[in-house]
Amino acid sequence: MTAIKTTPAQMQKVLACVDDLKALPTTIVRALQLLDEPGVSVNEIVSVLSVDQAITARLLKLANSAYYGTRYRASTLHEAVMRLGFKRTKNLLFALSYSTLLSRRVAGYNLGRGELWRHSVAVALTAQRLSERVAYAAPDEAYVAGLLHDIGKLMLDQYFTMDWDALLASVRSHNQTLIEAEESWWGMNHAQVGAELARKWDLPAVLVDAIEFHHTPQQADQNQKLAAIVNLANIICLELGIGLADPELLTDSKEEALQILSLSVEDVEELRENYREMLEYSLGSNNELMPANG
Repeated sequence: MTAIKTTPAQMQKVLACVDDLKALPTTIVRALQLLDEPGVSVNEIVSVLSVDQAITARLLKLANSAYYGTRYRASTLHEAVMRLGFKRTKNLLFALSYSTLLSRRVAGYNLGRGELWRHSVAVALTAQRLSERVAYAAPDEAYVAGLLHDIGKLMLDQYFTMDWDALLASVRSHNQTLIEAEESWWGMNHAQVGAELARKWDLPAVLVDAIEFHHTPQQADQNQKLAAIVNLANIICLELGIGLADPELLTDSKEEALQILSLSVEDVEELRENYREMLEYSLGSNNELMPANG
């Protein structure tokens, strides 16, 4: 099969065709900006978020969930933000923003409703934990990068007429990775498309690189460490059966990530088992972020 070369015009058509993959709501953008400012107060955060009743209700629900294990219910947004803390509030705002989008059925990748969301949250949580293990300076960045790493799959699924069986057959017959098969079929892969969308949203370059190189971290000219963290987190989650439509698609090698992160195969085996229980428990809590319909 001859590879198809992606043109800038074709990429722009893919980006333009999905009109509901929009940037974050203004309320959340402002809250996220404040959460990054030194010395910001809870009152300042609450004053921005309180104008959005839906966000207020969801944060209250999450703050009172069993995951946080407290006997006393938060009855105000101020109490909810205090209980969650700024870092967790920031991550939850990102997750709330993209929950409807990532919860869709992605038929071209044989993922039912909620399966991409479950995988994305699992990779986000694993990347955050892994970043702490390898002393990455910004675990919150790792969470967001993990959450958005596969967003390009939504765009390819909606723009192209995708045949999952044919894509899988290409992986088998040509001994390809998933992204190689995507490139053969459409001239672009989901990591490239996701990165272009992240640029369109004006996300930081470190997140763009992590999305673009989450299958090939050594190809990143900058920000290799975050790309490697997301790569390894993705592999760990797939090995645990979270988000894998077919075992034959588990084709990524850990070698690049292990080298960049100075980890051994034995380290990863231990981490995978440590994360297994955390993910089982956390994913149950994060299901509360999923929209009721979608």
